[in-house]
Amino acid sequence: MHTEILSQEQLKLLPLVEQYKDSHYLVGGTALALQFGHRRSIDFDLFSNQPLEPVKVLQQVKAVSSVDRVLVSSSDELTLIANGVKMTWYNFGFTIPVAFEAEFCRLPDSLTIGAMKLFALGHRAKWKDYLDLYFILKEFSLEQLVARTKDLFSSAFEEKLARIQLTYFDDISYSEEINFMPDFVVEDAVVKQTLTQIALG
Repeated sequence: MHTEILSQEQLKLLPLVEQYKDSHYLVGGTALALQFGHRRSIDFDLFSNQPLEPVKVLQQVKAVSSVDRVLVSSSDELTLIANGVKMTWYNFGFTIPVAFEAEFCRLPDSLTIGAMKLFALGHRAKWKDYLDLYFILKEFSLEQLVARTKDLFSSAFEEKLARIQLTYFDDISYSEEINFMPDFVVEDAVVKQTLTQIALG
């Protein structure tokens, strides 16, 4: 695991993350970067398919860390800033297989994380997701990625829409800064060209 992608603030929160090792799994860019080591992490996303108790979780967080602010608190999601780090607990409506167990968390394999990101393109357009998919598609074919996405999300996933999203960059949010690790720097234009070529196949 490439723990060097974590900030000092995140490292201080690992004991908190570990408290949810049995009930939640780590997903998103952080889970991928721990496997690939391609960019620095900016958050922790902890998913489960069990009901969420936001008040209880918030109390557990406050017991070990300062809470700067709460962004979302509902029966499905708790998102807050703790020690300067964005953290999300989310009741995800799909079953996600967990492949690895680190000291402080469980996490899916990179292909599954890619499937989650490909599925998410239909609901949001963040540059970090496109960038992560670029690195995932250096390891796997689009056919492999689509097959895993269909396995996980069934009819909720539209392959045609996903392929279009991989070639459309006009409405992307670049609000979250990307900090590459050494030897992984890539220009935006290269990412866009590569994804377009792969999608049009």
